[in-house]
Amino acid sequence: MNDLLTKNKERLTTLLLWLYIIGLVYSPFLLSISMLALFVIFLWRINWRDSVKRFSKAPSYFAICIIFLGVFISGINSSNTQEWLHHLQLKLPFLVLPFVFFNMPKLNKEKYYYWLRAFTAFMFVSGVIVMWQYFANYEVITQKIGEGQSIPTPCSHIRYSLFMAFAAISCSITIISPLRQQTNILKYTFIGINILLILILHILSVRSGLAVLYIGYFILSFWYVFAQRRWNIAIVAFGLMILLPVLAYNFVPSFYNKVAYSKWDFTKINVEEGKIYSDSGRLYSLKAGLTLFKSSPILGTGIGDLKEACANVYDTMFEEPPYVIKYPHNQFIFTLSGMGIIGLIIFLIGLLTSFFKNKNYRQPVLFILYAIIISSFLVENTFERANGIAFFLLFLLLTLNHIDFRTEVQRQLKH
Repeated sequence: MNDLLTKNKERLTTLLLWLYIIGLVYSPFLLSISMLALFVIFLWRINWRDSVKRFSKAPSYFAICIIFLGVFISGINSSNTQEWLHHLQLKLPFLVLPFVFFNMPKLNKEKYYYWLRAFTAFMFVSGVIVMWQYFANYEVITQKIGEGQSIPTPCSHIRYSLFMAFAAISCSITIISPLRQQTNILKYTFIGINILLILILHILSVRSGLAVLYIGYFILSFWYVFAQRRWNIAIVAFGLMILLPVLAYNFVPSFYNKVAYSKWDFTKINVEEGKIYSDSGRLYSLKAGLTLFKSSPILGTGIGDLKEACANVYDTMFEEPPYVIKYPHNQFIFTLSGMGIIGLIIFLIGLLTSFFKNKNYRQPVLFILYAIIISSFLVENTFERANGIAFFLLFLLLTLNHIDFRTEVQRQLKH
């Protein structure tokens, strides 16, 4: 069995990463199984002492584990052990996956682009299926969008739109900085996919996804201006960023209805019924989170007690609290309210070390990934969902692995 595992490790890795990508969107169970299987095949019969020693000297990977450590420490002041264990289990990939990807064979540009394009193609096929179902029930769903609902997607529409935005932007990067050996057929196929992904995002009309799409392209445009002096790309991108929302508002009914609903929703912010609506409800959740932070600024409520603490704050805010008690819809406020200033510092160290270490931010995919994730933190608690964590870790760790390959090649060239 050991020989069989060794001989087929590369094929198994490819299969498991495909299952991982599919699980991100369609199956939490499949996502968990693929993570566990990756752990088994890469950490089976390795030299643990040597691997741990090398891992401890790779802060870009090692620091990611600190996010798990912060949640673990928060158990000290969490009286609800069951909820604390739930959050600890949710953050377990931060502890395990960095070690797994660190021990994987290093990815050259061709293999790295394979996974970026694999995700792009997968999201495109998934998006086409979503659009097919939407247009099959066009009038009913479009009307519901005007009432605050969204086009049905296989996972949370917010995270689905984030995945779609990343697929679109990473696709653009592979087009602008292509492989040396690339056929025109492949190039123009992905140009077409790129355009259609952006169109699908505007039809979905999920504000979080559209926001990170435009933020990502804005940053990418500046990156190409200052890093590569490619003004023509930046000018086209800026023009499209101005033109596309105008066109979508006038010609895409779902986009128009979403804008109209958002305007109406904001009028409910200061009234009792606002607690049940999307935007107003989110603002109330932020207010609750800040109230909890002010009451326990150093250590927070304890991550295990945060849900109950939020419910108590909602009791004081409304005569009749909403049926669903929301955690703060902001990852930073969520962390502050549950783990305090100390917890936020630990979280930021774990999050940002990989970005700044060795100037990894110079890699455009990594820069865009962080821009998307941090932008999403402002309106969502992205790391409180398994597929939000899995998405970030997959592309962060694939990118770090590719950076390791480039670093090793440069080191060999010097010698």
